Amino acid sequence: MAERFFENRVMSGIITGPFFKAYFNNPSALEIGTMVAILEIGAFITSLASGRIGDIIGRRKTLFFGAVIFTLGGFVQTFSVGFWSMVTGRFVSGLGVGLLS
Repeated sequence: MAERFFENRVMSGIITGPFFKAYFNNPSALEIGTMVAILEIGAFITSLASGRIGDIIGRRKTLFFGAVIFTLGGFVQTFSVGFWSMVTGRFVSGLGVGLLS
């Protein structure tokens, strides 16, 4: 659960910066809200399945796959070229967070 809060704190610092606003062409409140909240949706989806996945493949492998998925999402966010790639990266990171929680 700490991963989710850390990720949102990082994002809250980024979305207020002038470089972020310039890069994303002054996103609307709806676009910013979507970028922030989509991580929670991804986390919710996999958190529902993480217990069962852990039963099937084990706790260590579940945590490993969660970390890999979270990292892939971070990679997509880092190299995002626009709104939809950022949203996709946030969603993928959320899927990883759900497995880690």
